[in-house]
This record gives sequence, C-alpha cells and structure tokens, in this order.
Amino acid sequence: MQTLKDALEGMLRKKRYGTIAELQADLDRWLAWYNIQRPHQGRHNRGRPPLQVIREFRTQQELKAA
Repeated sequence: MQTLKDALEGMLRKKRYGTIAELQADLDRWLAWYNIQRPHQGRHNRGRPPLQVIREFRTQQELKAA
C-alpha cells in the first residue's frame, strides 16, 4: 500500500527538484492519480477510486433526503 509519504520519498529519490513548485506539480499529479484513477482495494470500494465512491455515496444520500 502506497502512501503520500512513500510517494514523496520515491519522487525525491528519482528526481532532483530545482523548486518547490516543481515538486508540488508532481505531488498534485500523483494525488490526482491516487484519488481519481487508481482502483482501491478497500472493503467497500470494490475496486473503485475514492472519488467515485464519494460521489456515489453523496448521490445516495441526496436520494434518501428527497
């Protein structure tokens, strides 16, 4: 299981960053991949990325409230 800390350590080992902005851009890309594209193996995720799980949950809550 990869965490943000693991990802950051990996980035710093693979690339020499000249500015914080360069590092931030790579972190932003990693976070987008992790939260939007990568299938998660959590118990209730069933292989869906976190953003999809959250959107589906919110939709269900809105339907219940209506």
